[in-house]
Amino acid sequence: MPDPLPAGVVTALILGTDSNRDNTNSDVMVVAQLSADRRQVTLCSIPRDCYVPIAGGGKSKINSALATSGISGVKRTVSDLFGGLTLNYVAQTNFTDFVDLCVLLDGFSVQNKIAASFPHEDGTKTYFPAGTLTQHADGWLFYVRQRKQLPRGDFDRGERHRAVITGMIRHLKGLLARPAAYADVAARVFDSVRVYGGIDATNVLGLTSALQAIDAGRITSLRVPTAGSGSAGGLTDVVFVDADRLRELAAGLRAGDVSAYVRQYGAD
Repeated sequence: MPDPLPAGVVTALILGTDSNRDNTNSDVMVVAQLSADRRQVTLCSIPRDCYVPIAGGGKSKINSALATSGISGVKRTVSDLFGGLTLNYVAQTNFTDFVDLCVLLDGFSVQNKIAASFPHEDGTKTYFPAGTLTQHADGWLFYVRQRKQLPRGDFDRGERHRAVITGMIRHLKGLLARPAAYADVAARVFDSVRVYGGIDATNVLGLTSALQAIDAGRITSLRVPTAGSGSAGGLTDVVFVDADRLRELAAGLRAGDVSAYVRQYGAD
């Protein structure tokens, strides 16, 4: 089956809403970029409280863009944040979608940087030790939602989002050794993820060659650079972007190569 991806660098926006509803804030915002040679993936989180211009007018926390402007509006907002970055696709999940996706990809693992425990309302806890971590179904939802018990709060939560995406990519690459299992999983992904831009169950197997080419050891994980927090526009606890560093990061993303930025500032 032909590869449905456009030639050159391919960039997608991954959104996760903060409830089972879709017309609400997006607490997960990750720009995922595949290099032109299909070997390298870059994952860049956008902290949900970043105070930025929102498509349609005004400034607010970026996680409000989906609720106020829909898919097209959040896409424009993120593109503008990165100086006109082309976003070929948008992929969206909610709580239920995400758990279903984790069930479909059961067995993937992440490299967990920070040991922590997630407290439940009934007094029990789910533990996340540092190192290689495997969860199942709701365990992954607790993992990606946790914020308050982590040292850097939402920044550490964003790192977990990227770790889960990385784990899923590596798991899918492993499935390539079992073509029938891979084909089944690939077709069923769209039960849990809505993709805007032209990829669906009819052409998803065309992505196999791109997945094969990805070097699982060359997945770069970072976030939008920030410059403190405070109040603005009548909102509290907003996060301000570091405009100078963001221009450098945006230039790298638009060129499809953030290596110079990472050499200068490191990855998150």
